Amino acid sequence: MDYGVDITRHTVCRVCGVGKLIQYLDLGVQPLANAFLHREDLGLPEFEAPLRVQLCEVCGLSQLTHTVSPERLYSHYVFFSGVSKSWQAHCERLADDVLQWYDTPFVVDIASNDGSLLVPFKQRGAKVLGVEPAQNITQTVLVPTLPKFWNSDTAREIRDANGAADIITATNVFGHVDDAHDFLVGVALLLAKDGTAVIECPHILSLLWLNAFDTIYHEHLSYWSLFPLQTLAHQVGLRVFDVRPQAIHGGTMRYYLCHDGRRLVRPTVQHLLSRELEVGAHTIEPYLEFQATVRQLIEDLREALAERDVFGFGASAKGNTLLNTVGATLPAIFDDTPSKQGLFTPGRHIPVEKPVSLASVPKLVLLSWNWAAEMKKRAKALGFHGEVLTPIPHPRWERL
Repeated sequence: MDYGVDITRHTVCRVCGVGKLIQYLDLGVQPLANAFLHREDLGLPEFEAPLRVQLCEVCGLSQLTHTVSPERLYSHYVFFSGVSKSWQAHCERLADDVLQWYDTPFVVDIASNDGSLLVPFKQRGAKVLGVEPAQNITQTVLVPTLPKFWNSDTAREIRDANGAADIITATNVFGHVDDAHDFLVGVALLLAKDGTAVIECPHILSLLWLNAFDTIYHEHLSYWSLFPLQTLAHQVGLRVFDVRPQAIHGGTMRYYLCHDGRRLVRPTVQHLLSRELEVGAHTIEPYLEFQATVRQLIEDLREALAERDVFGFGASAKGNTLLNTVGATLPAIFDDTPSKQGLFTPGRHIPVEKPVSLASVPKLVLLSWNWAAEMKKRAKALGFHGEVLTPIPHPRWERL
């Protein structure tokens, strides 16, 4: 089927270039998870694309069957990372972690969003530069930001103007990249001889073990594990020398990369590789089990969300995947992000409202379940004292 010029069928692995791809999950044809609508647009057709995941039999990388053009996905963006206090704290810890190796480094953040990650680096004396294509975001950030997509040409431009970067960070973006090879070519080009690149993205085992099908949406083109990342890094002269799991976003892996031969590879790398091999992360079997579990989970969620007076909390992209997959419509979703308030969710057209008081709300579903502790605290501060549904890994009701 021809889905249009902004959608491309993905037929070869973006790491090893082989066409041995096995589809294991089909969430149907869905709108873009961050394509919130204005009221006047509710009657217009929405852009939609297939949302299906396939596994490479050679290197074990999970990747979507179809890619949507980045211009359609990212030129205007409604997600601002700095809204979350937990994310701000995570950025502080990351800065302290990496700055221990450098005095006054030049730090570049890829897909820097509102600049939240770079703020603690700047406060600690580093020279910083963000790279962010969403024009509506780059107009409001408080750190120097280059309004471009990241690629090897952008890396050359930055190096020519500023010199090499001592630290390059890429958090929650590597899974969004179609040409992952060129992405890392750019990192290798810009990174100083003794520099450190830090990539953070969800690990495939978190997806499988948490049944987190809602983290699958069109922006997330790949679902990484160490082995395919290591394979790709070697292709461009980089090496993964350390890995450290992070609790952020419901289960994230932090990968430390350097130029080949510049640092000793730590035991954590082999430990994670052995763990992936042990659970068969590069074989189809665990993914078929995941498929069966998700099918049952969708039915359980459909039943849970059919209850009366269930409101949403957190107008997240994952929440939109969940609601569109399950086919659930809620009276409203409360969200603290000003840019989302007054809009409607893609697909289900649920109004997003500013949470002023939740005292009269009987039930909430935590659509941003990866921030569950923070969200429960926020709900209680707004007067909520009803029942809360945490949807992942299995639907669970509790009273606050």
